[in-house]
Amino acid sequence: MPQFSAVVYPAIQQMQVLIFQIQNLRRTRDLLLPRLLSGQIDVANLPEQVSA
Repeated sequence: MPQFSAVVYPAIQQMQVLIFQIQNLRRTRDLLLPRLLSGQIDVANLPEQVSA
C-alpha cells in the first residue's frame, strides 16, 4: 500500500490546491463581473493584454 499512497497522495494534494484556486476565481468573478458590467470599475486605462 505505501507505493499506492506515494503515487496517489501528490495527485490528491494537487486536486485540493486546484479546487481552492477554482473557488477563489469564482468568488473573484462573482465580485468583479457585476461591477465591470455596470461601469463601476473603469478598465479604459488597462493594457490590451494582461499576461498571467
